[in-house]
Amino acid sequence: MTNDVPEEVSEGIRSYDLEVLQKQDFFTVMQCCQIFGISRRTIFRMIGRNDLDVVKLGRRTLVSKDSISSLFVIQKTQTQDAVKNGIDFDLDECYTISQAQAAYNISAGGLYFIIKKYGIQKYASGNYSYVKKKDLDVYLKGIDHE
Repeated sequence: MTNDVPEEVSEGIRSYDLEVLQKQDFFTVMQCCQIFGISRRTIFRMIGRNDLDVVKLGRRTLVSKDSISSLFVIQKTQTQDAVKNGIDFDLDECYTISQAQAAYNISAGGLYFIIKKYGIQKYASGNYSYVKKKDLDVYLKGIDHE
């Protein structure tokens, strides 16, 4: 048994008038299901992850139009932001992710957890992501490394 929206419900998006959708500031969960062609459970998982902003009116859950729009914003890479902001970094002072794993004898998951938890900035260049050695030293100097 699947939680997918029935075929006749997903066909309902064709019956929506685009002008009416543009005038609404909030959508019901079923409207979101029909618009995106996804299940109610998926919408509620997105709400649980705080991907969508909602307003509760009694038992009714309404999804804001702005939060739906924010799902479709294209994220810029950190390298583009660094170049625009004039941030320059020397690759000799950086580790690639695999070099950092080897140097600190840490798993990939552990390294990503440390990077995310402490907000350590990564720089993407080509196929590689770089992290400054001094940023990692602050948090990982207690771990044996060469």
